[in-house]
Amino acid sequence: MEGEILKNVSENLKKRGFKKILINNSPKSLFWSFDLYAEDKKMAWAIEIRKNDEVNNVFIEKIKRIKKYAKPLLLYVLFLRPPKKKTFSILKSEGVGILVLKEKEIFVVLNSKNFSKKFMKKKVTKKKLKKERKMPQINVFVSSKQYEKQGGKILKERVKICNIINEIKNTHPIPIFPLLVENTFDGGRKFKVKITKNIRKSDIFICALKEDYGEYIEYEIKKAFEHILDKRLILIFVKNVNPENIEKPQLKLIQYVRKTRKIQTLPYSGIPDFDSLVRQYLMKMITHLYKKNKIKSPFEFS
Repeated sequence: MEGEILKNVSENLKKRGFKKILINNSPKSLFWSFDLYAEDKKMAWAIEIRKNDEVNNVFIEKIKRIKKYAKPLLLYVLFLRPPKKKTFSILKSEGVGILVLKEKEIFVVLNSKNFSKKFMKKKVTKKKLKKERKMPQINVFVSSKQYEKQGGKILKERVKICNIINEIKNTHPIPIFPLLVENTFDGGRKFKVKITKNIRKSDIFICALKEDYGEYIEYEIKKAFEHILDKRLILIFVKNVNPENIEKPQLKLIQYVRKTRKIQTLPYSGIPDFDSLVRQYLMKMITHLYKKNKIKSPFEFS
């Protein structure tokens, strides 16, 4: 550590034009050895390095005993942390200057006011201030039954959520992506492992819960409750259905979801209604994530 400090100070003195630099060695005429001695044609600097914020009586006596040198001699103390005001006053009264090494550069301190703890803190450059923080990738887990009852087509709500996510990503500078787990019928256990893995890396969970959901939807919902701790980022849409047409296990899950605290559950009647609600609440959740990351949201809400 000491070697590195001496090296940095020596390099700074060379930049200031000093030709002769001695480390832990001083001319015999000084009758005392300093940590650094630097000399050019017009003047000489004798520098003592202090790790703490004080100077003792021995050092003060050392200064007083130094005989006049042939060339103008400037005595300095280089501090590695802010000295006490008392220390500053003592050195000033003895005609000793104060130096500080900050970010490998030597600064001459003229008075105690400009040598504060704030001065020692690393300043943020303008380039760093201008540099905006980037939003991490937002993953949205899309939960729903996979197919419609008739024709084997992908569920409309499932397609709609993905389309809205991609539309937001393309319209605004938001790194948002849908996560879907498609049932390839390679075994229930493997499928549940895929679900858990994707929910763990998701930031938002959106579910379209209809009356004829399967067992995996219930599994996805319960896993979301476990892994997404901020319940404001879980949104479950429940389609309005006739309770008489719902089987008891299905009704039990819907009631469980609706009673769970801090979980947003919204009823919808059809695709146009569903489209409007997904857009509105997904954008609110994105804004919430931006605020959590202390980044300005690309859109505002009243």
